[in-house]
Amino acid sequence: MVNYGELADRAQALQQASSPSAAESLKKSESDARLFFERVKESIAEEMSKANAELAKRRVEGIERVFSPGFHGKLCLTCGSSLFCSLDLQTVAEGGRITAIMNGPPNGYEISRKEFLFSCQPQERSAPSEQGAREMAAGYSPGQIAVEIVSGLLQGKFN
Repeated sequence: MVNYGELADRAQALQQASSPSAAESLKKSESDARLFFERVKESIAEEMSKANAELAKRRVEGIERVFSPGFHGKLCLTCGSSLFCSLDLQTVAEGGRITAIMNGPPNGYEISRKEFLFSCQPQERSAPSEQGAREMAAGYSPGQIAVEIVSGLLQGKFN
C-alpha cells in the first residue's frame, strides 16, 4: 500500500530545495567558499616565498606552482621534481572542504592526503572585512591551511 502522505512530504521537500531562495543561498555559499579559497592561495604564496628563501640558502629545489588554466577551485604545487600536491575545493551549504593530495616517488602514486574543513558563517565584528567576505567561524583559517600544505610538502607527507 502506498503512503501518499509520506510521498507528499518528499515532494514538498524537493520543491523547497529547488526554490529560488535555496538556489540563491547555494550561490552565496559557493562565492564565499571561492573567496575563502582565494585567500588560501594568497596565504600559500606567502608561505612558499618564506620556505623558498630557506631552501635557496641550502641550495635545494623550491616549491613552485603549476598553473592549470580553466580550473576554478584547484591549485597544484610541486616540490622539486619528485613531489606533486593538488588542492581541490568542494563547496557545501555553509562552507566547504579543501582536499590536499600529495603524490610522489617512486611511482607517482598518492602518498598522503589531508582534508581541511571550513565554515563561512558570519561572525560579529566591529569593522567590516576588506572584501565583504564572511569570516570563518569554525575549522581551519587560510593561514593554517597554507602552513599545513607547505610544511607537508617539505616533509613529504601531511601530519
